[in-house]
Amino acid sequence: MRRWSLVVILIWAFHPGSGLKGQESKKESKQDEAVHNELRALRADVLDAFNRKDLDALLKYVHPNVVVTWQNAEVSRGHAGIRDYYNKMMVGPNRVVDTVRAAAEVDELTILYGDRNGLAFGSLDEDFTLTNGTAFRLPNRWTAHLVKENGRWLISGFHISSNLFDNPVMGIAVKRTAYWVVGFAVPAGVVLAFIILWGARRFRRRRA
Repeated sequence: MRRWSLVVILIWAFHPGSGLKGQESKKESKQDEAVHNELRALRADVLDAFNRKDLDALLKYVHPNVVVTWQNAEVSRGHAGIRDYYNKMMVGPNRVVDTVRAAAEVDELTILYGDRNGLAFGSLDEDFTLTNGTAFRLPNRWTAHLVKENGRWLISGFHISSNLFDNPVMGIAVKRTAYWVVGFAVPAGVVLAFIILWGARRFRRRRA
């Protein structure tokens, strides 16, 4: 799914109920059922925009003042901020991400605060391929805030994070550091051994 890396997260962030396990773990009240149906319809519209690779259509379901915090701790504010981050990560010759595929689950039905605010949360697994050829799966946790304005539900806040101490990106960094240390230490050790032997020989010659 080329060039739609981190934006795909938004598709799942507000996920109100799609048959995933956990989403239907709580029985809906009649009062809330209509609201969840509206959120399900929102999901369908966002998925349609995503499948057509239409970022403009997708952003219609995102609040103009949205705040998004990504895995690398960068923060995007508003539609322009999301576009800038998307272009940096996914578009052009200096992009970081080549392809990504995501599979998400929600822990339970969206928590409703009245009829105009909701909070959704769950897990997200992403399969990344970077432009340097590195491929890995990154497990994440996400939380999304939803707000209803002028009769429409919108994504107003989104936060995604992964385990700081145990994730494949950290493993890749540690492995590369180890390779660098070994690559530097071996030739440095050979040079140091040569210097020590050369110095020992000169010392013995002087004593003789």
